[in-house]
Amino acid sequence: LDRSEETAEIFEDPILQDLLEKISANSDPQRKRALLEEGVKRYPSSPVFLYLLGQSHEAAENNSKAIHYYQKALAERPTCARCHRSLGNLLIAGKKHEAGKIHRIKAALFDPNKY
Repeated sequence: LDRSEETAEIFEDPILQDLLEKISANSDPQRKRALLEEGVKRYPSSPVFLYLLGQSHEAAENNSKAIHYYQKALAERPTCARCHRSLGNLLIAGKKHEAGKIHRIKAALFDPNKY
């Protein structure tokens, strides 16, 4: 993860940082998902773990769960451009074009340099 306003909480909390380092170092997708779920339990209001859990489910092609976790991340941090972008892409792929476009527009508004 890059150091940004959205990820600042990670670099300020050594326990959170340690857990994310374990996740990054692990190559087993199921173990990574278990560590992410542990992160959500320990830090239920952290959009970082919710977003990463959504990414994990998306990589496993479980799009309904990915959408669920992206929405939960957005409930915690409505300005999360990455969350909006990922959610928008999945919604468009699932034929929900209008809703998906709205999230992609929001991603561009919240981080115009990336999207």
